[in-house]
Parts: sequence; C-alpha cells; structure tokens
Amino acid sequence: MNKYRFLSPFAVIGCFLATGCTMVPERKFEESKLQIQALQAENEQLRDVVLNVRSQNRDLTLRAVDDARRIRAQEEAVRRLERSVLAYQEERDEMAATLNEIKSAVRTRGSSTAAAPLEALDR
Repeated sequence: MNKYRFLSPFAVIGCFLATGCTMVPERKFEESKLQIQALQAENEQLRDVVLNVRSQNRDLTLRAVDDARRIRAQEEAVRRLERSVLAYQEERDEMAATLNEIKSAVRTRGSSTAAAPLEALDR
C-alpha cells in the first residue's frame, strides 16, 4: 500500500498534464491565438514607427549640424561687416577732419577767389 500512496500524487499530476490542453475550451484557445497575432502585428507596427523616428532623428541631427555651421558662417560675416563699417566710419571722420582743415586754411588766407567754392562745400 505504501507503494501506491507514493504513485498516486504523480498519477494525478500526470493526468492533469496529459489532459491539460483538452481542459482549455476551444473558444479560449482561438481567442488567445487571435490576440497573439494582433500583438505580433502591433509589435511590427511599433518597430516600423521606431525605424521612422530614428530616421527622422538622424535627419534632424544632420540638419541641426548644418544650421549650426550656417549660423557660425553668418556670425563671422556679420563681424566682418561690422569691422568694415567701423573702418569706413573712421575713414569718413578722417576725411571730414581733413576737409575742415583745408577749409580753415583757405579761410585764414582770406583768399577772395576761394570764397565761392567754400560756400558750395558748406552746403
């Protein structure tokens, strides 16, 4: 009798394992298959989305690098233009000072013949 006591729990477990598939209703089994298929399809769609997002991210990164390069070039161009404008303004101020010196020199000489051209320059 001890021998059968030892086998009886294994026999019961064996019966459950052998008939395990038949214990699940067919409807539940089909629903599970459909759900698995739907999840696999959704998984594939999500993989496609991931690939698209990675591609967009790569494109945007390249665009950002190009934009940064372009901005640096524009900043350098602005600096060059500012230096050019400052040099022009300094040159203009020097020319104005030279012109004023010439006018003053002509006035001090009191030349009556140069008075008419000086009035034209003052306008």
